[in-house]
Amino acid sequence: MHGREILGVAALRLLNGKDLVVTGSEDTYLKVSEFHSDKFKPVQTFSNHVASVRALCKLKLLQNENSGVRVHLIVSAGSRLQANVYKVIENTQDHSYSMGHICHFMRSFEQNDND
Repeated sequence: MHGREILGVAALRLLNGKDLVVTGSEDTYLKVSEFHSDKFKPVQTFSNHVASVRALCKLKLLQNENSGVRVHLIVSAGSRLQANVYKVIENTQDHSYSMGHICHFMRSFEQNDND
């Protein structure tokens, strides 16, 4: 799954009955797996961090059955003052989903705390 120690985990229950498990590690990767019937199936890897991924959190952003979508955000925080944001979009009609990287924040060491 990862080449180094896993430091963060976030899980989402999808409408299709599967659980999406997101893990972050010292190897700098964010890995996405589907968990169903007691098995992990790796489905996606993100390499947006320049150092360890230290923590993950999730947020349900939108759930509107009339719009046909359900949206979640996953935020990863890492070493070297870096954070990344990922969006998970579920289609409520065919129960498909997609996940993508939408932005990142990185504070430079030169920045003043008053900025």
